[in-house]
Amino acid sequence: MLYLYENRLTKIERLDPVVNLQLLYLQRNSIASLENLGHLTRLRKLYLSENCISVVEGLDKLFSLKGNKGAL
Repeated sequence: MLYLYENRLTKIERLDPVVNLQLLYLQRNSIASLENLGHLTRLRKLYLSENCISVVEGLDKLFSLKGNKGAL
């Protein structure tokens, strides 16, 4: 579990070491592009509300990712 919400992030980076990550909280940032997550194959929940995402790439290998309200 990794909490990165409300950190004024503009991009997702430096998550390479956390390959076993299952929950990622990125709400209330300034992320415009959803990328650099393809290696997180164990990711189950990805929370992205209140960002300005216009580009989504590299989620095709995230087979464990499940969606619900407020999460992808």
